[in-house]
Amino acid sequence: MTEIESCQCRADRIQRNHIARALPAQSAEDLAYQGRTTVYQIKHGSLREYLTEQLKNPTARMVIA
Repeated sequence: MTEIESCQCRADRIQRNHIARALPAQSAEDLAYQGRTTVYQIKHGSLREYLTEQLKNPTARMVIA
């Protein structure tokens, strides 16, 4: 349950932002439940993979002046 139905946001933009943030959180909770793990472990694993890849093959160049 994302609680979107009970959102008391008045402005349309605020309500859209609330929905945009609630749905990925619900998806992460569903994945954690299905994989019998925690949301923290899912996020940490994704970040670890990304950082490892960036350290091996950086996509942005650093210029030292």
